[in-house]
Amino acid sequence: MKIQSPRLPGARSRLHQILIVRRTIPAIRRPEPEWTELLSSTRLLTTETASEGTSFVPLAENQPTALVIIPNFTQTTLEIHLQGLAYFVPPGAVHAFGGLTNANELELRRADCEDDPVTLLWAAELSIPKQKR
Repeated sequence: MKIQSPRLPGARSRLHQILIVRRTIPAIRRPEPEWTELLSSTRLLTTETASEGTSFVPLAENQPTALVIIPNFTQTTLEIHLQGLAYFVPPGAVHAFGGLTNANELELRRADCEDDPVTLLWAAELSIPKQKR
């Protein structure tokens, strides 16, 4: 898989970035060193949306992290709130949120507000980079 990060003119926040996943058919390649390092320092977690579709749930109760990667493998669009802004993650899309201190800064619900909960698989970076003085 190749990961591309397109430029987003007029993006609402520097903390939000869309990643597009494109499948490549040639022989399987070894992961690039940056991705190997990133994946070795992440933790895979799950969060279920609320049984009442209009309610938001925090992505995690207490998961210190600077980076959250959310691939939407569900069949519905997800709505994620961060610092008062709403981001919509359609099925098949991958979104990354950086500049966090804890995953509970992100709140999640189904965008269609249906009462049928869905389970979201997501990744959190385990180490928070130290701030330079």
